[in-house]
Amino acid sequence: MGVTLNKRNLRVLSITSLLLLLVFFVVQNANSVSIGESSSLANANSNEDQTLTSAGTSINKESKEEVVTEKQKAKEKQPEGDSVVDAEIGKIKQEVGIGKTDDLETGSSGSISGGGVVGKGGSASEHAQQTEFDPVKEYAMILDFSPIIVFSKSTCPYSKKLKELLDKEYSFTPSYFVIELDRHHNGAELQKYVEQKTGRSTVPNVIINGKSRGGNDEFRSLHNEGKLLSSFKDWSQGTFTVLQLDRPSNN
Repeated sequence: MGVTLNKRNLRVLSITSLLLLLVFFVVQNANSVSIGESSSLANANSNEDQTLTSAGTSINKESKEEVVTEKQKAKEKQPEGDSVVDAEIGKIKQEVGIGKTDDLETGSSGSISGGGVVGKGGSASEHAQQTEFDPVKEYAMILDFSPIIVFSKSTCPYSKKLKELLDKEYSFTPSYFVIELDRHHNGAELQKYVEQKTGRSTVPNVIINGKSRGGNDEFRSLHNEGKLLSSFKDWSQGTFTVLQLDRPSNN
């Protein structure tokens, strides 16, 4: 059976084809627009995520910087706290009389002056913590320094002569010690107690093994007679050794 195409049928077929082609183009454009929007949205979301990530990193960085800053401030404040503690310690030391080294002078011959003699177990006045001076304890601690103790006064010419004699003519092991009563904070009270113990009120007063052996006149006399060295040896009772120094030759 043959199909006969007339002009009318050809016109309908052409219109139909054009409509189908138009629908195809419309669908293709719609898909392109949808894909483009999806890509743009994805890019926008990605950028937004990056922005949020960047902002989060910035916030974390600022937090870390704030923590570091606080630590630095704490470190900077710490020395100030230490200085306050040091000041309080210094104040306490001043109250108990500790740390004033200029009150205590020690010479090459073992001379000591100042307030309180540092002996075994602390100062002779127990670090100045006692409200009243105790000459008994002070005297006992002074005797612990050496078998030979010389009570002297820095302004006394006789004390000076005796110290020159002992220093230039003799050598002692262990060394003798000199207590300058005029530089001792409680020198007058101590001198009175020394008088009670030794029976001698003047200076110089040489104490050997707890007993007074006289002053400048007695020692000068024994030295001039050539008997002072043997006297030292008799008085020592083995607690110290003494040598007489050779005088330089004039030749």
